[in-house]
This record gives sequence, structure tokens and C-alpha cells, in this order.
Amino acid sequence: MINFTDKEQIALNYAAGDRVLYIALDQAVRRGISQVRYADQDGVLLYVPCAETWLLSAKNEDTCRKLLEQTGHGQWVVLHDISYRHILEKAGLRCFQEPAYSAAYLQKTIKTYTPEGVEIRPLAPEHLPVVKENYQLDNDEAYLLERINEGMLGAFKGNTLMGFVGTHDEGSMGLLEVLPQYRRQRLGTALSTHMIGWELAKGHIPYDQYFISNQPSHDLQSKLGFSFSSQPLIWMKTPGGDEQ
Repeated sequence: MINFTDKEQIALNYAAGDRVLYIALDQAVRRGISQVRYADQDGVLLYVPCAETWLLSAKNEDTCRKLLEQTGHGQWVVLHDISYRHILEKAGLRCFQEPAYSAAYLQKTIKTYTPEGVEIRPLAPEHLPVVKENYQLDNDEAYLLERINEGMLGAFKGNTLMGFVGTHDEGSMGLLEVLPQYRRQRLGTALSTHMIGWELAKGHIPYDQYFISNQPSHDLQSKLGFSFSSQPLIWMKTPGGDEQ
């Protein structure tokens, strides 16, 4: 049984107030990858060093400003209360893409699916060129190689890689891509169910975040049994993030 510090327990209690919206806060603490910089009834601020990311939630504008002042380094701030984005923008942070909803798989088991003739197995560094060419949101070679080494899954027919999925450094599932010529074969479903199984086996609650305009992602996760947040969050780049 994990023994949490007082601050960690306060952060977990806060996250329990909206389990899906704050799932990243909850999992960062439970997985032992975060530092609690502030935790009280009016807000929580965590730092995830491996992702150079701050997770921020505040119940009022004054607390949001106070917590933002403590984010002196790092590349990202994930703002869970999107109505305060103007505070971060005024401080020089800029939005990455569009707001995103949180999705959490709160069930204990998953029935994995594998199409006939397809094998789902871990990627190796040799698959980096295909991942880099096809992953749409990030072509940072070092980051993608890190994700492969951490554990990405691929859908293979023989030695042909048809699609892949992984987890981001702050803990969320993602990096899901099916190469164009192999779509409409339920490979996204297959990859997702196997990655959910991997995460459950580690004792994690599988979760991810999808952009509000990404209806296909919502539909897939809905079919798989995910629960969704009622309001979005937003990733914001720090002023010095591009130079880090």
C-alpha cells in the first residue's frame, strides 16, 4: 500500500472532486512522478519533472495567479480551469492547439481485440522513422524515441508496421496513428484495447485527452467504455518552452 504525504493526500482529495477532469492530477500523484508544490481546497499545483509540465487547477482567479507565479521553469502548463486562460495568456503563455477533454477508463478489465492476421507487439527503435513520419502532433525525434523505449505498441502484419500507440511522458495514452493505407480495419480499436490492458496491468487508470474537435477520437473512446469530463482543459506553452 502506498503511503502518501499529507500534501499528496490533499491533492488526491481535490482530484476526487471531479475524477475525470482531474485524472492527470490523480495519476501523477499515484504513479509517483509529480512534486506537489501546492495543495489546498482552493487549488492544486503539481510539477511533473519527466515531462517538464505543470498541472494547475484553481478555484478562483487569485489562487490561479498565485500558483502561476510558482511555475518558474518547465515547458508546459496544463490549465484545468479554462476560464482562467486569460490570466496565463497575459503572463505570456500561449495555447497549444485547441482545448481538450479528459477521458478516463474507470473499469478494471478490458477485452482486447486483435484482427485476424494481425499481431500487436512492442515497437523497437528501428521503427522510429515510421513513427516520426506518421505521428501528426510531434516530430521531435528524441521524444518519439523516448516514447518507443518507454513502451509503444504496434499493429503488425508480418514485419509491416500498420499503426501504433503509446503513452506520453506525463502519463496519458496517445500517439495513436494508423497509417492511411491500413485504415478502416479496426486497428485503432485493437491498439487502444491492448494499450489499456498494458496500463491496467501496471496498476494505472488509463486516460487520455482529445481535442474538442476530434469527434472520431471521442467516438472510439466512447465505444471502448471511457468516461469523459464535462468541461475541457488546455495545454499552454511557457514563454521559454521553445528554448528548453
